[in-house]
Amino acid sequence: MKTLRAEGIAFDVGFKALHIGRSPSRFRAAGELTHAADAHERCVMLHHPVLSGATADVQQVADAVAKVYRYRDRF
Repeated sequence: MKTLRAEGIAFDVGFKALHIGRSPSRFRAAGELTHAADAHERCVMLHHPVLSGATADVQQVADAVAKVYRYRDRF
């Protein structure tokens, strides 16, 4: 998130899993929450006003994501 935000794009954490960072007494899991844990670690959120701008604004988002992906091994 820090890297994407450093590129000037309003990305945020996209999914906060219920079982991470909360007391187990606040919920009852029926089994392993593997998919929820994966989503917690991997999902991001792009705020919708970013995509309602001009074509150049949307291209800036695409360029930033491509740049971060290209250099992902450095982070």
